[in-house]
Amino acid sequence: MESLRTYSMRYSLGVFFSALALTLVFHFFFGFGFSFVVFVLLAVIAMHVIVALSGGAENRWAYLFLVPVLFGLITNFFFSSMALESVSFLLTFGSLALFAYWITAPRVSFARLPSFWPLSFFGETIFPFPELRSLFAGKTVGAKAARIALGVLIAIPVLLIVFALFASADPLFHQSINTLLTVQNLQRYVFQIIRDVIVGFCFLGFGWTMLTRGLEKREPTARERTWDFSKDHLILHSFLAVLNIAFLIFVGFQMVYFFGGAGVIASRGITYASYAREGFFQLLFVAGIVFLISWFVYWLFGMKEIWNRLLLTGLVAETGIILLSALRRLTLYVGAYGLSVSRVWAYVVLILVALVLVAAIVFSWIRFPYQRTAKMLFLGVVFLISVLCLFNVDAFVVRWNANRFLTGKTDTLDINYLTSLSSDAVPALVQLANQKWPETDGNGKSTPSDFLGEQQLKIILQTQRQNLENDRKHGWRGLSWSTFRALDALRLIQ
Repeated sequence: MESLRTYSMRYSLGVFFSALALTLVFHFFFGFGFSFVVFVLLAVIAMHVIVALSGGAENRWAYLFLVPVLFGLITNFFFSSMALESVSFLLTFGSLALFAYWITAPRVSFARLPSFWPLSFFGETIFPFPELRSLFAGKTVGAKAARIALGVLIAIPVLLIVFALFASADPLFHQSINTLLTVQNLQRYVFQIIRDVIVGFCFLGFGWTMLTRGLEKREPTARERTWDFSKDHLILHSFLAVLNIAFLIFVGFQMVYFFGGAGVIASRGITYASYAREGFFQLLFVAGIVFLISWFVYWLFGMKEIWNRLLLTGLVAETGIILLSALRRLTLYVGAYGLSVSRVWAYVVLILVALVLVAAIVFSWIRFPYQRTAKMLFLGVVFLISVLCLFNVDAFVVRWNANRFLTGKTDTLDINYLTSLSSDAVPALVQLANQKWPETDGNGKSTPSDFLGEQQLKIILQTQRQNLENDRKHGWRGLSWSTFRALDALRLIQ
């Protein structure tokens, strides 16, 4: 195969200008909402330019990773919830990294693929800079690049002198320079320059790594095992047996409280609210530990020995009871204090952990190999979370809390929290403001000090309308369709 040094100019310039274009797009368009959609679409186009330079797509199944990207784009186009933006951001860029790694890797069938993330994945996507040393490997290109860089460096002090003379010669230019170069602006410019340079080198290194992997047909490298764990079943059996005993003891306590209810908890001097609040995240953390142990055992031992499967199945079953206890604690807390966005996602995480644990045990009993199970469950979880990102969580939270308040199930309504949600919640808030609220005074019900009536809610919504109008006037880059949907709803306030 032709050496990289003999054709590096054509490929180097292609990667360089793709990285430069992406850096400029990042500077002007990176954010959430419509700007996120533009940036990701252009990033996908730049990736395909590099794919074309490397000779074309080797593994077309890598396009599966663009499915979560598509859902991420839809989420950012239609919603403005911070939680949805954060989750879709992680899914989108994680999926783009996997797509970029595998689309130019040497061809391998999806069924025979041992892992989505071999050892070289992290070095070539998260830290791709070592490959930059060969970016301008050719002598001609390297010499030209060095001369260009030297010319730019020489021009910087001359430019400073020239701009100082221009400022002295023209008062209007002097005033404009002083306006632009305030302390705040200088800090912002320095931060943006440093940020854009780092991001630009990331794009450059990642693009060049992606290209050279395709040209050089570099095989993914995985960490080799130096110890045959399959012979150490006695160690594993002892470890799992001890864990099962500890979990059984705790499950016994949980069953007493689970069936005893509030009376048993109150007899110990513990309130229901503190019982719910103090236990949920600890139990969820325990379930996470069991999840890691299960996958580690599955990976090392393959679950071929029946005692491994029996002991791990028992541990997962006991964890299921713990998850039910965590679910009940969370439900008690929601019943006492209302639903929030973080509590909705706590439900989602709890259910996902339970589903993955059950699926892993089922696959172990039907003798699925670890690699196949890991790939199936990884894609399943990623796709499921991507679909969940299309659910308007903020509006659901408003409707759930409003329904409890309007039907008399509670006499409190945290308007301060509900109005702090994103514009996704505005249509539901407008619907709440236009309804007849129950009386909270005069019937023996205490009104909390932070309680706001429907008139105060309408005033807050009118303020939000002005803020959204100002956001729309300042440009489209930070907006989403949620902004326009909220403005349409705010016009219906009675």
